[in-house]
Amino acid sequence: MGKGQTLDSRHTLWEFSKWSDDMNLRLLTTLIYKGRHGNRVDGSWTTQAYINIVEALRQSSYTIVTKNSIKNTHKCLTDRWCKVHNLFSWLSSSTWSDDMRGFKAGVKIWNDLIQV
Repeated sequence: MGKGQTLDSRHTLWEFSKWSDDMNLRLLTTLIYKGRHGNRVDGSWTTQAYINIVEALRQSSYTIVTKNSIKNTHKCLTDRWCKVHNLFSWLSSSTWSDDMRGFKAGVKIWNDLIQV
């Protein structure tokens, strides 16, 4: 997990967070849940949604979580998803598999990607 040290609510001395895969999964699960329950308006998260997400992660024992760390991690995960999506979007025979939590494609396609 990360480390953080705050002087008070107006002055942050430094803040650092290294998110684990479990933290990312919990964040994504929480974002999906909150999004389905009206905490996202016109593609933007509400202030109350951020409060709820911070609280949900803190209840999962991730105590050093802030609104900013959630926003930054969400942006990083979105950027990663876009890169992966763009990588596979030109492959008409590849599909996402919820069971595998990954892309499914034929052996030839994987071999071609490995060569590239």
